[in-house]
Amino acid sequence: MRSPRGLLAAIVFLLAFPIAVLYQALFGDSGAEAVLHVVWGTSFALVAFSVFDFGMPRWLTWMGCLSASASATNFLLQGLSQITQNESLTRLSFQVLGQVIERIAIDLLIAWFAAGLVPPRLLQNR
Repeated sequence: MRSPRGLLAAIVFLLAFPIAVLYQALFGDSGAEAVLHVVWGTSFALVAFSVFDFGMPRWLTWMGCLSASASATNFLLQGLSQITQNESLTRLSFQVLGQVIERIAIDLLIAWFAAGLVPPRLLQNR
């Protein structure tokens, strides 16, 4: 295991659904979606910190960090907008950031994950 923080991020991500189901069972209202956004936002924040544990080239590390941070910010804003029922925040987090920025950030993060599968000698600067 290269990254305890990465492991924690994976565990938090995978616990999102059980936590949301438990929340729904205990409170019975429609807050489960907000719970999912907050838990996934937390998971993306943990990924942003864990990218430094993998010894990838600096530009790839920062791409992973920035894309995970953008995803964390957006998911946490979406959760906050659902909790507060603030129309302006909902519009910003879902319609403005949630369309283009979220898609680009997730695509870049997936590219970072895929780069982790490439042998290190192929990623080194020549």
